[in-house]
Amino acid sequence: MLNAQTPDLHLLLVDDEGTVQSIDRFVSGGKGTDRTFSVPLTLTGGPVVTKQILIAIAINPQIWGLDKIKEPAADFFRELATQVEASHADVDLAIEGFNVR
Repeated sequence: MLNAQTPDLHLLLVDDEGTVQSIDRFVSGGKGTDRTFSVPLTLTGGPVVTKQILIAIAINPQIWGLDKIKEPAADFFRELATQVEASHADVDLAIEGFNVR
């Protein structure tokens, strides 16, 4: 039986180089649904043809440090799948691609 507490919410960014990193520090608001975020993004090189990906992940029960993650996407998603399976966590995802110009 799953924990009835509010799911742990995290925002992750997958950049154009394939690195997943937490952007939780840019989220404001409480533990409920009225949460907002504003992330300063800067294009450091020339035009980028690939999309960035924003992932919102709500997970219950909480698993390993999603708030501190910064690693290659392949490693991250492999570990996430392992942790979710081992903990029988309930996971909801929302994914959106965007361009930085």
